[in-house]
Amino acid sequence: MSGRLVRLDGEVGHAAAAGYGQVLFAESPLGGLLMLLGLIPLAPRAAVGAAVACTLATALARLRGYPYAEWRRGLYGYVAALTGVFWGVLFAPTSRAWVTLGLAALVAPALTRLAHRLLTPQQLPSVALPALALTWAAWLVLTPAEPATPAGWPAQAAGWALTLAGLALASRLLAVTASLGTVVGLAVSAALGGVGTSGIVANSVPTAIALGGVFLAFSPAALVVAAISAAVAGALWSSLMVHAGLPLPALVAPFSLVTIAVVAALRLPWLRRMVP
Repeated sequence: MSGRLVRLDGEVGHAAAAGYGQVLFAESPLGGLLMLLGLIPLAPRAAVGAAVACTLATALARLRGYPYAEWRRGLYGYVAALTGVFWGVLFAPTSRAWVTLGLAALVAPALTRLAHRLLTPQQLPSVALPALALTWAAWLVLTPAEPATPAGWPAQAAGWALTLAGLALASRLLAVTASLGTVVGLAVSAALGGVGTSGIVANSVPTAIALGGVFLAFSPAALVVAAISAAVAGALWSSLMVHAGLPLPALVAPFSLVTIAVVAALRLPWLRRMVP
């Protein structure tokens, strides 16, 4: 009995680490751990939230008998991991917030499955939509956190280095497209006056990864699409949060919307021929 529990614990740990990696489309458990370590110097509370939520969601999905192959790849943990990141950044660390995060983590696997059932037949990715839905619902009832002091350059450098190392363990292409998204995001931020750089880059990076390293076959044309889309996602975040002043945080909604729109558009035969 104890041997089975140890094996289950090890499997849950493997799948949970993979789940955190899947936040940026990486399937390596070790890569996921490095990425989680990279979050600690940038936003320690977000790292704790991601680890706790991802582990809870992963364990529940295993107990509910969700498909093993997908479970082991972290596909039932990444929504909770991303939700935990948002929680740690957005909400004050009250007992109510932590309990609500636990509830969100328990809902996340079912919401992930529902999103895939609705969108996969349409050949569309769900990306961050389930995590956004959970976070926006909580925004209506939880106390916002006080503005955090931005991490210094050493912490940012360490965080990004660990993140890129984690991505590279899964795929060098993921690391290359993440770097592309970072450069594009910084350029967009500079063009827009240097306001909201972190939000812009938080959308440009996953957009570049998704379209340059995941949903499109690697090619120069795909990298061009990824770069343009990353710029659009970053600019959209800026227009929503800096200029429009939305009542809800945009988070990575621009990344999700731009990625889904581009994947849908590339189903058109004449457009698809332009991106082999």
